Amino acid sequence: KAFRVSFCQYAVNFPPLTAKYLYERFTEHFKTQEQINIYDPSSEWGGRLLGAMSVDDNRNIHYIGTDPNTDHNTHDGRTKYHEFADFFNTKTYRATGLFPKTHTYEIFQHGSEEIHKDPAFQKYKGKLDFVFTSPPYFDRERYSDDDTQSFKKFNSYESWRDGFLRPTLTTAFEWLRNDRYLCWNIAD
Repeated sequence: KAFRVSFCQYAVNFPPLTAKYLYERFTEHFKTQEQINIYDPSSEWGGRLLGAMSVDDNRNIHYIGTDPNTDHNTHDGRTKYHEFADFFNTKTYRATGLFPKTHTYEIFQHGSEEIHKDPAFQKYKGKLDFVFTSPPYFDRERYSDDDTQSFKKFNSYESWRDGFLRPTLTTAFEWLRNDRYLCWNIAD
């Protein structure tokens, strides 16, 4: 119930505090690791990115997100995710004070069903520490009208399941380290 926003499936921003709690909870047993790689296959509106940037202890979080949505482009190969994370890292309490502490991020503008083909993403194979996302629920959440959106690329539930969901989960599982977690927020 903590994850259910409503009984309808509108595209909404995932609660950042919930994401922050999950990141802290599922990385607790290796929080002193040099870098904790968190992968979000469906970055949506940036709520989970904000949750990652706001983890406030000594963990070194590196958020890796994918979203093919070109509506998020701003300028010079940057997206609203870049702007959002940079704003948080430079304008909030995290960047000020005697001991500033910020987290890093990397954004890929690919669908999560195709990200495994990107050489820049391949460096994370076997190095992801936590995978968490809330994927689009087939055609119930529509983030943009881009042809790259899963509901446009896959016009039936079966083709979406086999062409989007299965490769996304396969990549998440195969890129995950041993003894780490994959959490998936999805409707019944």
